[in-house]
Amino acid sequence: MRGGLFIKIFLGFWLITLATVISTSLIARYIDRQTHLEVPHAAVPPRQFPARLLYAMQNTSREELQQLISQVEKRFDVTVYLIAPDGQDIFQRQFNDEVRKAADSMTRFRRRYNSSEHGAHIRGHVIYRPGEGLLRAVLVRTTDKPPFLGAFEHNIWLRILLAVVISGLVCFVLSRLLTHRLQRLQVASRKLAGGNLDARIDVRDSGGDETDELARDFNTMAEQLSDYVQAHKRLLHDVSHELRSPLARLRLALALAVKDDSNRAEHFKRIEEETERLDELIGQLLESPDSGLTLDEHLDLRGLLEQLCADCAFEGENEGKSAILETSLEHALVASRGDFLMKAFDNILRNAIRYTKTNTTVKVGLSATSDHYVVHIQDYGPGVPEVALKKMFDEFYRVDTARTRDSGGYGLGLAIARRAVALHKGDISAFNNADGLVVEVTLPRADDLGLDLLEDIG
Repeated sequence: MRGGLFIKIFLGFWLITLATVISTSLIARYIDRQTHLEVPHAAVPPRQFPARLLYAMQNTSREELQQLISQVEKRFDVTVYLIAPDGQDIFQRQFNDEVRKAADSMTRFRRRYNSSEHGAHIRGHVIYRPGEGLLRAVLVRTTDKPPFLGAFEHNIWLRILLAVVISGLVCFVLSRLLTHRLQRLQVASRKLAGGNLDARIDVRDSGGDETDELARDFNTMAEQLSDYVQAHKRLLHDVSHELRSPLARLRLALALAVKDDSNRAEHFKRIEEETERLDELIGQLLESPDSGLTLDEHLDLRGLLEQLCADCAFEGENEGKSAILETSLEHALVASRGDFLMKAFDNILRNAIRYTKTNTTVKVGLSATSDHYVVHIQDYGPGVPEVALKKMFDEFYRVDTARTRDSGGYGLGLAIARRAVALHKGDISAFNNADGLVVEVTLPRADDLGLDLLEDIG
């Protein structure tokens, strides 16, 4: 889950919640410190500070009063004076002119005083203590805070506004972080839909969260789409080129047959040859298996390969070429349909017989794994350049582009084999070794599905 989008969303909202809770708690604690004061009396006093303090000073014994004032001064950074009618503090403490001015301004008829001057906030109130009469309580709090902090402290709406601004900024950054990659994906997808097949998203090769994976998937899709479109264009170009050549020869032979009566039979033979070549090419183009193929039959690979090896040996007999199957398996049953697999292996074997050296034998190996059959077809030819090993299964691809159709075919045989094997849920590949080229085909086993057929074969 490290770096996941879920974690980012979870932590983001959790941090916002924590920030809200903590800030609210701190503000509440600060306010509570300004308003809360333990009073050593059972009576319920007023809740606000300094009303609670004034109440406590009126109802606390003289022995506990000085301790109460010391506690308040130490805890809340507030200096408290209790000034008697004679103008002196009852605890004989000295005070400045601002405190004396506050005390002198309070009378029986003017019981409150409030002033903020010279960096100090002074608040006064007339209280009554039994046995001591009317006293003037003066509370002095020195403020070295900037004015805006004082406004923030005393105005709840400013605190709310600050919380809204901070949370808004945090949510904006978080939302921007989560949606930035999606916006880039949207731009790239629109470019791709508009025909720009080079549209990509800049993303790391591995790691990241789900948006990084989505970006990598988009790049893969765009790359595959680009390859498909390019292959489609190349296929159309190659098909048009391959069809144009025999048609041009047909047109030429027909024109010669009309003009040259003495060699008309030879020209007609040429027309027939070109027509057959054109028919063969069109047949191979239409021979590609249907992608919706249903594998509802079963085929014994051993019997099929033995038959094809015998056919290839017969065809290569004049050049001393042959093919032989080497296997210890009594049978190799695979799911199939029609003669698609036969055409696939026939194309591969004919290709091997064509390029193997004179007086050599193409070796066909058949083995089995736990869930696949593996066929190796080894020839003793010149091999294939490494750069062409993957492309040799593409339509119209020829390793030697200078080869003629008579010797090199149309470049469709291995492409047909590849599609047939893929539709059978198998795989085909090629590699070079010291002797020549090896084509490897793997096909899923179907022994359990074809026991009845196996009994019939036995």
